[in-house]
Amino acid sequence: MQAQDWYVLWAIVRKEWRIFSRYPLNALLRIADPLIWLTPVYFMSLSFSVNGRAPGFEAFTGTHNFLAFILLGNIVGSYISAVLWNMGFSLKQEMEQGTLESLWLTPNSPWLHLIGRSTVSVLVTGLNTLGVWLAAYLLFGFEITSALGPALLVLIPMVIALYGFGIAYAGIVLYLRDAVTLSDIGTYTLQILSGINFPVTALPRPLMIVGLTLPMTYAIDAIRALLIGTTPLVAIEVSLAIVLISMFVFLILGRVVFERIDTRVRKMGTLSTH
Repeated sequence: MQAQDWYVLWAIVRKEWRIFSRYPLNALLRIADPLIWLTPVYFMSLSFSVNGRAPGFEAFTGTHNFLAFILLGNIVGSYISAVLWNMGFSLKQEMEQGTLESLWLTPNSPWLHLIGRSTVSVLVTGLNTLGVWLAAYLLFGFEITSALGPALLVLIPMVIALYGFGIAYAGIVLYLRDAVTLSDIGTYTLQILSGINFPVTALPRPLMIVGLTLPMTYAIDAIRALLIGTTPLVAIEVSLAIVLISMFVFLILGRVVFERIDTRVRKMGTLSTH
């Protein structure tokens, strides 16, 4: 990247952050929303517990810490939602505002727009994660005593892999010109198959097989094993290797898919339609 590209990228990041910071209530609701979903789950887990432990759940996962299991899954799930909604929906917003075609006519690469949006998305999701973590500690006594370092070694490449996937997804949105339905279906499908809210081994066998083909399944599993001592699906080293390989594969495939679709829609002349 040239010096001018860095300047453009910084301008995009500043613009996106300024838009986000202009709506502080929305930022607070992003923290409250997962807690609203988690609260009934927390009390439901208490109703199924015997002397503070859930034997059936513990047999499946190797831990009795139901809240931590769900919360860690939802933290990873927040990045899945961020990728599908922010990466794809950002282009849809530009279409609706009538600015996408103008952006594509500038000498700046479309990559800068996607990278800028991704940077702010990662930052906002990270801050949201810290806020949810703090709120869960204050409300439910949630805390992690294990070292976070090894878990971050799994989380960071998984996030990069997800955003590589998000680049390809942005290309699909560019072609279909619709993000809402696709993002809804994609988010919930990935969260179900990767075991965000339950052990992936609890899925029916055909769905479990599909779930085991997803790299985020192994990332979530490894993070839980490292932080709360769940029984891992495979050795943590194997999970890390899967995530690292997926990071490079998704980045390469994401770029190839986006560039091909971008070329296609330019020839079709559909950039200005939605």
